[in-house]
Amino acid sequence: GTRTLLRLLKNKNIKIILCSSTNNKNLVMCFLKKKKISRFFSNCYFMKNVGLNIKNSSESNRIKIKNRLLQKILKNESTQPNEIIFIGNSKEDLYASENTGINFIYLQNNYLPRIYTNKKLIKINDIMLVHKKLRKF
Repeated sequence: GTRTLLRLLKNKNIKIILCSSTNNKNLVMCFLKKKKISRFFSNCYFMKNVGLNIKNSSESNRIKIKNRLLQKILKNESTQPNEIIFIGNSKEDLYASENTGINFIYLQNNYLPRIYTNKKLIKINDIMLVHKKLRKF
């Protein structure tokens, strides 16, 4: 359903930006091309785009990377935090969105530990539910 959602968002002229804490930009770009979804993204940001070259194996480094990525997106896209919705699947994503004041939708999955927090999160477990949750913003 990812391709369907990406097409829907693009048809509504909603910018879709990918940001990744990986150092291997080529791997991600090859994946997007192989899945035939690279055309849906208006831009992609990676660790090297923010001048970092640190290991992303520690939680604190991933938060640092994601904070910098989100700040770079805000600057380069000339937008305000309240104009962005960050869809993420980790507590590092949540922390980075909180640090930058960006709205967050939590995509629960089976391959990362669940986020448990006292804060009220907008949660989805199916990517196709994103368009329904967007109405809350």
